[in-house]
Amino acid sequence: MKGFRRVILVTGTPGVGKTSISRLLASKLDAAYINLGELVEREKLISGVDKMRETLIADTPKVSKRMREIITSSEGNVIVDGHYAVDVVPTKNVHMVFVLRRDPDELKGLMENRGFKGRKLWENLAAEILDVCLW
Repeated sequence: MKGFRRVILVTGTPGVGKTSISRLLASKLDAAYINLGELVEREKLISGVDKMRETLIADTPKVSKRMREIITSSEGNVIVDGHYAVDVVPTKNVHMVFVLRRDPDELKGLMENRGFKGRKLWENLAAEILDVCLW
């Protein structure tokens, strides 16, 4: 069907495997792959910097607008990888959402190996334990 496209979101806390799964899914479905973190950084869709967490703050209205442009111009399926994907892709465009999870003990070690520490580490572990991305 001409013009038909599926938008699939892959979300979850950092370290659960969003990027690995999203890339594999995009490959299997011959879909465009969008990593929200990379998009925000590359296109400077930033509203500020969170110095305490040492991370960029995405300008969600700008990211949402950009995602609408990408989805509209896409000729096929689109896989969106990011923990705030549900906040920047219009619900009407979403075909499916995968919320990835990981055992908190395993996740803690993985996040520490990636340099997460202090408040940033514990906030992300709490988010995983409390199912924040699922809700």
